[in-house]
Amino acid sequence: MKSVTRYFRNAVAASMQGTVNYKKERFFVVTEGELLSGKLSEENNFNIWKKEYDAESDNDEEKLKIKNVIIALKTLATEFRDGGKMEDNIEEMTSFFFLPLCVTRTGKLCMPVEGKIPWIPREYLRPMEDPLLAVGDGEKYDEFLEHTTNERYQLDSWQDYLAYAIKLYEFVAEIPFKSNYIRNGNELFKADGRYYLFQDSTVNASFYILQLYNALIKGTVNSLYDKITNGKIEPSKPLIKNTDISKMKAHVGQMGGAYPLSPSQREAMNHFGEIKEGNLLAVSGPPGTGKTTFLQSVVADMYVKSALKRERAPIIVAASTNNQAVTNIIDSFGQISEIGISNLEHKWITGTDSFAVYFPSNGKVKEAAQKRYQYTTVRGGGFVDELESKENRRSSGRLFKQEFHQYFRRETASIDFALCEEILWKELEKVNKDRINCISMLDNIKSVLGRESYGAYVERIMQNIRKEEAIRNDLQNQIEKIQETTQWFLNRMQEWRKAYQQFPWYVRLLKKFFCFKSKIQRWSFSFVNQAELSFLRRDMSIDEIEKVYMQKICDNDLQKSQLQEQKLCIDDKIEKLKSQKKK
Repeated sequence: MKSVTRYFRNAVAASMQGTVNYKKERFFVVTEGELLSGKLSEENNFNIWKKEYDAESDNDEEKLKIKNVIIALKTLATEFRDGGKMEDNIEEMTSFFFLPLCVTRTGKLCMPVEGKIPWIPREYLRPMEDPLLAVGDGEKYDEFLEHTTNERYQLDSWQDYLAYAIKLYEFVAEIPFKSNYIRNGNELFKADGRYYLFQDSTVNASFYILQLYNALIKGTVNSLYDKITNGKIEPSKPLIKNTDISKMKAHVGQMGGAYPLSPSQREAMNHFGEIKEGNLLAVSGPPGTGKTTFLQSVVADMYVKSALKRERAPIIVAASTNNQAVTNIIDSFGQISEIGISNLEHKWITGTDSFAVYFPSNGKVKEAAQKRYQYTTVRGGGFVDELESKENRRSSGRLFKQEFHQYFRRETASIDFALCEEILWKELEKVNKDRINCISMLDNIKSVLGRESYGAYVERIMQNIRKEEAIRNDLQNQIEKIQETTQWFLNRMQEWRKAYQQFPWYVRLLKKFFCFKSKIQRWSFSFVNQAELSFLRRDMSIDEIEKVYMQKICDNDLQKSQLQEQKLCIDDKIEKLKSQKKK
């Protein structure tokens, strides 16, 4: 499993550390002095900020104080000889060593945000399929990063950071950084000696995925992840019927009461209750088939079960490849229709409108705020801070006691929250026991309803008798038809033998001679009737013809015997039904 995980991790890491297309990116040249000093000149500084400064309003000026950029420290030179390029297989402006960093509004170069480090694109590290440009070995690159982890975390200045990057390059490329050549096998490729600065427009969406893979490599086996990566096919399991009473009793919570679950939603809910640690449940369907409603039921069921066990509420994560699917779920949680169950359908805490918290990307925070989603980020803030604030806690406490008093009709002045919790739990447990008792009673009623009134009971029995008698009559007709066919076979076989006996004895005795054999064949050709052409040939001998007829008769006897057995079973059923009718 770890080899598969390492492969996934390396693939993600390689995708995070790509190269740059200079035909599409706007870039500037940074001098060696600017790089070493960590300060851009006025001209470069103005070029970097002008476009964004003109586009942004004064209110967003804070965002312009720091900017993520990248410097290409090593770029292949395009060499010409006699007016032609010496290397046609490699793109012009091919950079193979990059330094992520930040630049302030004043042009000062700073270390990058956490998680970004200097890199050599994986496509320029051995092993590779098409080694046009190989800077060094991928193993040496990984070795350096692994052995300098502590050193990276101790970097605290621009000069230290730049020195670390140069050290990385020299370790992997095995050539001094100041050299304007790169060793590519037995060849030397020339670098252009320039440093190109361009905006870092990459979205590091894979940063936490990479951390997850690192944790999986170092950690213990995860049962779910192991099932995903072991390459084995999980055995199919039989579907659970919606009439399973135990599953009805196991489903304890529903988010909305306006409509019941559909049969397919109920089926999915039954199977959700069966999954264990490390299992997956796949539920698919086109838009409008009730997947979101099913998710509401899952969340409600898990929350109620936790409350019944007096456990903390579960943490449930909804993730998708796009924001729309997640926001659809959040929107649905805030649009549950009330059906009039006292004040239980109201929020008993202030500052919340939905049953979900949104975790948007940094670029979607503003949009989330505009749409009034309950949002927060990995660093906290937003809805979470507002909900946990002292003021909101006080107002929530007051509202909770008001709602508690309205539902239970009990004074709350001398009741603390621990006692409220105890009363709520007892009420919830009572409702759940009543629910289970109702289901059991319905199951008993269902079994009682099987004992219909006498008239309905007799009519049902008579319908079954008529149905079985119709089957018996059909079997009897088949048996009689087989008997008729068998008799026809016997008669026809006798006709063949009788007609054959009409030949003189010497013809029958010497039938192997050509003259007599041909005479018999001509007779056979003329004696076969139209019905026999489906199973007899015209040139068959009398012995072959009799053999075919005997096989036909045997087959009919076997089929007749089987039908008679079926008829006996039907007769037995009819007798039992008549016996039930008499009772």
